[in-house]
Amino acid sequence: MLSRLPRSGFTLIELLLSVAVCMILLGGLYFAVDIQVRSTRTGREVVDEAMVARAVLDLIARDIESSITLNHPFKFRKGSATFGSNTSSSSDTSGTSTDSSAASGSSGSSSTPASGSSGSSGSTDSSSTDSQESASGSVYLPPGVVGFPDSLNIYCRKSAVIDAKASLGAPVGQGDLRRICYYMARLGTPEEALVRYEVMQPLTPQGLDIGLMPQDDLAPVVAEEVRAVRFFFHAGPGGSWVEQWDSRSMDYDDLTPLGPPRAVRVEIDIEMTPRPGFDPVTHTYSRVVVIPVGNVPSIQTREESGS
Repeated sequence: MLSRLPRSGFTLIELLLSVAVCMILLGGLYFAVDIQVRSTRTGREVVDEAMVARAVLDLIARDIESSITLNHPFKFRKGSATFGSNTSSSSDTSGTSTDSSAASGSSGSSSTPASGSSGSSGSTDSSSTDSQESASGSVYLPPGVVGFPDSLNIYCRKSAVIDAKASLGAPVGQGDLRRICYYMARLGTPEEALVRYEVMQPLTPQGLDIGLMPQDDLAPVVAEEVRAVRFFFHAGPGGSWVEQWDSRSMDYDDLTPLGPPRAVRVEIDIEMTPRPGFDPVTHTYSRVVVIPVGNVPSIQTREESGS
């Protein structure tokens, strides 16, 4: 009679338990890897969006900080004969011819210049390069900043660009007043995108006419991810945020040009391309840009020199 020897092996229950344990471990590993991949992708999207927002805000901030203003705004006050002055003297009716001769650099005028004019008789007035008076009596000044809630015109000074093709002895460059415009437009993009338009701006009545925003098909798109842009302007201490600004507007005395704002707050809405199956999400980024030459209390409260 043969005796049965016990066989070494695993029972069915042990096999099922081992398979279940392996499935749990593999499932946990899969979920851990999936969470890591999702977290990495989400972090990368956040970084990409922040980089786009920072690049756009840096570009706008550099242009705003380089906006121009008048070194001596009181030299560009309205003429007493043409616009009316804070002086009550009626003998200043000849101030128009006096100011005109002073601006052109003519000498020998014995009449006293009108209130607010700079320099003495016989010297060239520096305002002739910054202010031009048309036949209708409008004074054209460098605007500085002309802004609206959804668009911005910046008049700034750019440093000279050296032409590499010019001769070594006498390099030729370009450096002049530039007009930079930011606005939303649909230029070859499925939706509106932020556009930056830059052009050389001559100091002429026609050149300083802001008119409508330029619709140039060649204007470069700053970022297609920008879905909206908003601008707010602050006049300085004691002021508040406003949605429109014109540096050529007259100050509280109705004589002195207002100049650029003290600060500009820029808000942009960024919408990155969503992943398949996800809805697009819009985030708002903002930055406050302080203009070093902006409207300050010393400009507003300084007394007029001369008589």
